[in-house]
Amino acid sequence: MYTVYHIITVPSQTNAFTTGRLETWTLKKYNTYSSLEEARQVVLDGNIRHSDLLIFADKLCGPERESFYQQFCFDDDKYLAYRRFFLGKPKFSQLKQAIVDQGINVL
Repeated sequence: MYTVYHIITVPSQTNAFTTGRLETWTLKKYNTYSSLEEARQVVLDGNIRHSDLLIFADKLCGPERESFYQQFCFDDDKYLAYRRFFLGKPKFSQLKQAIVDQGINVL
């Protein structure tokens, strides 16, 4: 069985004059799949719809684009802070560090 998790982000502002962007991130179980291929496709589709994947892959075509999708969703942890769907539960400490490395304060 292969479990897919996703991060839900919800803006949380204290008033109309907030200058910084505050968000609450929640990691939730999305679904469980019996096939690895099906789970990987769900992760890819989820990241295409709900992350910055398409922005990063904007000028790529064909096999180069497919290879980048693989790196973004599964292989290259430099994109960890941008992913919203994961195959298996991501390590919180690793995810937090990736977010901090992007210059984002984590409370």
